[in-house]
Amino acid sequence: MLKIKEVRESKKMSQDEVVRLSGIPKRSYLNYENEQTDIPISKLQKIASVLQVSVSTLINEEKSGMMAKEDPGDAYGLRDLQTVHSDLKGDLNELAAGMVKNFKVIADGLQTSMQRQEKIVDFVEKLDADKIAEATGNLEAFLKSK
Repeated sequence: MLKIKEVRESKKMSQDEVVRLSGIPKRSYLNYENEQTDIPISKLQKIASVLQVSVSTLINEEKSGMMAKEDPGDAYGLRDLQTVHSDLKGDLNELAAGMVKNFKVIADGLQTSMQRQEKIVDFVEKLDADKIAEATGNLEAFLKSK
């Protein structure tokens, strides 16, 4: 059971105000508030944001004496927005750290490649074209004599 209406009234907000601030069509909002239609999590998050409460506040969390079993879908849907934000921030930090590490490996590889190319250029520049031509001619003459 959702507590959208209860929370909205406690915040002294009208349905029209929530509709305007959330961008949800009025008919849809009324159906969500009256529980005539299942509410997509994205819409529930918008309503929670407008009402300045967590998504879990809008959900009636009646618990028996036994511990409630955690819903595996909760990780992607009904968690508090701050928790989702925190998780995303952590994921983005990990991604950024991985990218920095990979860019460093790429930069080091490019630097090594450039150093090798410089060595090749130095070697080629030191070659004497006349001596190479003479050695090639001598090799050709040697091969023909065999």
